[in-house]
Amino acid sequence: MLFASSGGGDYLLALDLALWSGVVFVILACLLGSTAVNPILDALKRRQTQTEASLHQAELAEAETKRLMAELRRRQALARDEAAELLAEAQLDAEQMHKEFLERAQAEADRMSNRSQREIRLAEQAAIAELWGTTASLATETAEKILQAKLSHDDQRRLIAEAITDIGQSEGRVA
Repeated sequence: MLFASSGGGDYLLALDLALWSGVVFVILACLLGSTAVNPILDALKRRQTQTEASLHQAELAEAETKRLMAELRRRQALARDEAAELLAEAQLDAEQMHKEFLERAQAEADRMSNRSQREIRLAEQAAIAELWGTTASLATETAEKILQAKLSHDDQRRLIAEAITDIGQSEGRVA
């Protein structure tokens, strides 16, 4: 505009300069478009392709991770269930073993008690038999002594006292 105010010739010079500036711009734009812009656009396209491929890979990896996590959860649930089953089975086995142990111990205690009772009865029967035998023997001896001698009333009391003492001593031996 400065040239336009100076006069008419300057206006032509400004127009000529603008025209040449436009021509140079177009030539430079074409040269840059063929040499610089195309490689930049190609690099951007490669970058976009790589980004899309990386995004696709990330999506695949995410899907695989989700699948693996689901599989892991399923396996953990199975392991928990199996552990619970094993624990329940072990508890049943322990209870069964405890029950069998108590039954065996009770059977052994019953056997020992029965044997002890049998031995006590046999010892008691033997003691009673011995007592009866001793009593019968003493009674026989006493009767024999009474029959062999005519005894006075005091002698009879003395023999009875001796027989009672002998029976008491025999019971002491039996016990």
